[in-house]
Amino acid sequence: VSRDFQVGVDLEAINERTDIAGVAQGAFSTHERAALLGLPPDKRRSGFFHLWSQKEAYLKARGDGTARGLDHFDMEADPRLGARLLADRRDPQAPSRWWLTALDVGPSFRAALAAEAVAPSVRCFAR
Repeated sequence: VSRDFQVGVDLEAINERTDIAGVAQGAFSTHERAALLGLPPDKRRSGFFHLWSQKEAYLKARGDGTARGLDHFDMEADPRLGARLLADRRDPQAPSRWWLTALDVGPSFRAALAAEAVAPSVRCFAR
């Protein structure tokens, strides 16, 4: 929830049955696929869901659906490097306007938050 800017959040359960190579081929950019393949094999599934949660959070914050495609922008693939919009070929200024962060939601999940703001104050609450 935000009063001042657009936000998007996505939460993904790490599913061991997901065909990460097949989904990546159809949904990720060339850069993202190469970065995902560059991860150690035991880190690729986590990297896939890290990417996917960022992409979904960004699309939700922008108000775009997946119908416009997912391959025109690049996100950080390596979970160890955090969440970040690297490029958006439809909006070259987007990386300087959009802030992303990975949310710690436990070892079986990946989550991300995207906001059209520079380093906003984020507070998480659990009940």
